[in-house]
Amino acid sequence: MDNLSTLNDVNERYGLHYSNRELTPFEKKLFNSDEKINVSNYDLNDVNVLNSLSIYYDIQMHKMNNNFIENEHLYLMMLLKLNNLGDPRGYLRLSTYYYDRENYTKALEFAKIGSDNNHGLSKINLYAIQKKINPKHRDLSLLISALEMKEYQAINNIILYYMEENLTIETFAYIEYGIYKEFKSSLKILEAMFTNPTDLYLYLIKLPFNNKLIGDKVKELTPLLDQTIIDQRRGSVGLMITEKNEILIGGISRELIEKYG
Repeated sequence: MDNLSTLNDVNERYGLHYSNRELTPFEKKLFNSDEKINVSNYDLNDVNVLNSLSIYYDIQMHKMNNNFIENEHLYLMMLLKLNNLGDPRGYLRLSTYYYDRENYTKALEFAKIGSDNNHGLSKINLYAIQKKINPKHRDLSLLISALEMKEYQAINNIILYYMEENLTIETFAYIEYGIYKEFKSSLKILEAMFTNPTDLYLYLIKLPFNNKLIGDKVKELTPLLDQTIIDQRRGSVGLMITEKNEILIGGISRELIEKYG
């Protein structure tokens, strides 16, 4: 088996969800060894050591035939130490850990710590937890604040918020912005809005921006095109008329791109 060299390697092998980066030399030695470690040999006041050890124990929990309970205990210990030292990785992962185990009270506690510390991803977590506890509690300002911090993962939640509010123009603006940021989930929502592949194709090629996500989808759609529809639409801007007779023109996300980048 190949040695792990990036966090994406870790994600793919163990089904985890860390943001990608190169592993440090310490992590490469740690993650690629089957030898059991003794935490007393490490400086547990160093946040980077704690972070690496927390990932190590997360990996151990996901390995077959390992002592899950012991590794889970040590994983939580590392995260709690990170949290107590004020490191965002501590309260963010703790809120996610408890959310995944349906302990929403504890998840809320750590998400609030992160949000109060103005941590963008924690604000997204707090929004999701509050909504899970009470579906009517949907604080859009948390998501907008996260987006202002360049936490673009907030886009999908914002799309769902506006969809639930039945606000088509706002929904569409953020769908388009999600496509600009190359979120596949945003493109899937857009696809569902079109009744045929030719109209979707024409809309995409009229957008005022291009990227690999759009290019790949256009290539996929090309063999399915209906020339009659293309001739009918020739010379027109990419637009769609919604069920509420709202006219949506490609490029509706311009203001969001200018504001958030």
